[in-house]
Amino acid sequence: MKIYLNLLPDEKKRAIKRKKRIRSIIKQEMLFIFPVIVFISILMSISLILQVEISGKNSMFAILESQNKSHDLKRFESIFADTNKESLDINNLQNKHLHWSNVLTLLAEIVPKDVYFSDISTKNWQIFLVGKAREREALIGFQEMISKSECFEKVNVPLSNFVSKSDIEFQMDFFVKKECLVKE
Repeated sequence: MKIYLNLLPDEKKRAIKRKKRIRSIIKQEMLFIFPVIVFISILMSISLILQVEISGKNSMFAILESQNKSHDLKRFESIFADTNKESLDINNLQNKHLHWSNVLTLLAEIVPKDVYFSDISTKNWQIFLVGKAREREALIGFQEMISKSECFEKVNVPLSNFVSKSDIEFQMDFFVKKECLVKE
């Protein structure tokens, strides 16, 4: 058996015990702090990964949103182009449209009281009239008024219309000038 003699003074014994306790406390703190540091580093790395993921998703969302906006913009541009084309077609159609109302109003103004129409038809720039006149002079006057008009030309009245003196059934055709039919 070994016998230990402790010849150290009490103060040094206490100092040694303190040193041992301090070492033990530091060792325990190190054992406690190390897992905490590892845990904090894991949390920070997870936070960093999540931030990278979120920024990636945000940038992807921004790209998708810009693509959608670009797609919407292309769709709207297509709609505007179609609308403009339709509008241009309508304008061209209106510019080429023949306005017969002005010509028919002029024709109604120059028709004598004794001349009546039973049929009016048009083809291209030509008007065909079928009607009845009470007297030959009224029909001749009507023919002259049409010939003198600024809107009508090439008046064609068959001579067979002038055979009877009264109650004449007549046919007449003439051309309308383009300026009278097309509004500009």
